[in-house]
Amino acid sequence: MRWQLHIVLAYALAVTIALVVVLANGSRLELDELTVRRLNVVGEDGALKLLIANETRFPGPILNGVESKRSSSHPGMLFFNDEGDECGGLVFRGEDGDASASLLFDQHKQDQVVGLTYGERKGNDGAKRIAGLRVWDRPELPLDEVLGERTRINGIEDGEAKTREIESFLGKIGFRDPFGAQRLFVGRDESGRAGVFLRDRAARIRARLCVGADGAAALEFLDENGTIVSRVGP
Repeated sequence: MRWQLHIVLAYALAVTIALVVVLANGSRLELDELTVRRLNVVGEDGALKLLIANETRFPGPILNGVESKRSSSHPGMLFFNDEGDECGGLVFRGEDGDASASLLFDQHKQDQVVGLTYGERKGNDGAKRIAGLRVWDRPELPLDEVLGERTRINGIEDGEAKTREIESFLGKIGFRDPFGAQRLFVGRDESGRAGVFLRDRAARIRARLCVGADGAAALEFLDENGTIVSRVGP
């Protein structure tokens, strides 16, 4: 047993020395295949810059060094800026006919503002599919402050005082939703139309230029209630 132990120790020492030599010489380690559940890419200071992870090791949103819980978790890739904040990513999923994929880029200290997205879901009348470029408008207030204010207001008893607090907060950030609004979509919607859809700060469609599945084209302008007030086309 003693001589076997010596052999094992000698082997471990030789492997360790070889690895140290490889790293010290800056040599590249080449592998045919690498299987991991999470891969972290760090900067020279050790700070996280990019990660690729499966659905169980995909972290929640990270802002100011604090990780929050995600509403759902899927495999993908995350990017981090020089401050260590999440600043974009690539996520995807697909199961039982429902699928989605998104490449997103975040506003500083806020949520995504530009994204290439795809989504598909099964329905009784066939699959509903949407794909295109989206642009969001976000508050200037950092996301963690928005979440904190929302939590504070939610803790107020329902009534006039709570309503005043909600209206005051929404007036301060300039949106009808504390997280902002989608302002632009360019792509194919669920009805099969290809077009450009423009929304106001309350996320209501106010103008759209579309070509339908039947090939008919139209330019439409809508009021805040969704009624068409002007139209160019058949």
